[in-house]
Amino acid sequence: MIDSIGSRTTRYAAALALALLIPLAVTATSSARPRPAKVRAATPPAARIFSRLPFLLANRGVHGNRFLPFANTATGIAGVQAAPAGTPCGNTPGLLCSTVVVPLDRTGVVPGTVSLHVETLPAFGVARGTIFLIAGGPGQGSAHVFGLGSPADASFYRYLFPGYTLVAYDDRGTGDSGVLRCPALQSSTTFDVDVEGQQV
Repeated sequence: MIDSIGSRTTRYAAALALALLIPLAVTATSSARPRPAKVRAATPPAARIFSRLPFLLANRGVHGNRFLPFANTATGIAGVQAAPAGTPCGNTPGLLCSTVVVPLDRTGVVPGTVSLHVETLPAFGVARGTIFLIAGGPGQGSAHVFGLGSPADASFYRYLFPGYTLVAYDDRGTGDSGVLRCPALQSSTTFDVDVEGQQV
């Protein structure tokens, strides 16, 4: 009986010793290898940021695309009204909201205009340029997705892009931008991809 208890105690002690030694061995092994630099957790969480999948355009404009109308000076594009200085909006100090009016159809075949909601957050300190924050979409209003009106979100993006003015806008037909209407498509009872694509 005594031998049985002694042998059980010995097994427990050996198991405990092994349990204590394994972490030490792992630590010793890992310390011998070069360690990657520590990465601080992002706030808001990385999953939230990756879900937005922005295309970041730094200090550039591509002729003929939708980014040019956001200049605060004359655009030189027919039918595009330059954005006004903007009015304070949201809860982030310094955030300005404005409306840019652009042609509904740049070819002129379809008359009319549509308004675009634009939010601009000026850079702190020395300005390095402008970055447009564009949600992956389609069908997302970037201004609402990035939430520059939230001080926490605004601080995060300013931390990522120090010295850059941040601009986010709602695509036509999304968020606070003008609604798009297509009576022929809305009244249709059937849908043909090729036909409807030509009408749009």
